[in-house]
Amino acid sequence: MSGIVGSTGAKSGIINNTENQLMDITSSFTSTGSPWSIWGTWKAFYFNGFVFLQAGVYAAAASLAQHENFAQITNSAYYPSYNASFVTVNHQGEAASEVKITANQQYIQVRDIYNTGDSTFRVNFNGWYQTK
Repeated sequence: MSGIVGSTGAKSGIINNTENQLMDITSSFTSTGSPWSIWGTWKAFYFNGFVFLQAGVYAAAASLAQHENFAQITNSAYYPSYNASFVTVNHQGEAASEVKITANQQYIQVRDIYNTGDSTFRVNFNGWYQTK
């Protein structure tokens, strides 16, 4: 059994993903390539004008710029309508101030990178934003 159990006014019972038009859009998010790679499992879902994103990337590089584009949105229908900012979770004392997607842009950027661990910088993030 899948879906959400609950009540929606006159209709009650199981509400499935087809009724809600929940779509898996993970394939619309890709890495920009070297030195960035996907870390873990990426998941992206679209529902009623909102994108929900869970992702992680790593860069095996001796040095990185303060602001790095690490991924892109390949379908403009899923660009944010405003500057979307996500809190980051890092590894081995590494840090970043945010992951940012600029309004109506395709690139996803990690900002203010501070790499104190080994030579590989890692970042995980999740959140949501409204599409244009």
